[in-house]
Amino acid sequence: MHLILNGYWEPLEFELPATAKPWRRWIDTSLPSPQDAVEWQTAEQIQGSRYRAGARSVVMLYSGG
Repeated sequence: MHLILNGYWEPLEFELPATAKPWRRWIDTSLPSPQDAVEWQTAEQIQGSRYRAGARSVVMLYSGG
C-alpha cells in the first residue's frame, strides 16, 4: 500500500516506489464519484512511476495483480 496526502492548494506529482507488480489506484478523493473510491479488485493500473494527486486530496494505491 502507498498513501499520498496532498494538502497543497494545487495538484502535485509524487514519485512512486519501485515494485515488482504495477501500482493500482484504489482511492483518489480528487476524482468525481463513483470513480473516487472503487472496489480494490477493479482498481485501475497506474502507468509510469509518478502519480499526480489533485489539490487537497488523499490517494491510496496498492501494488498487485
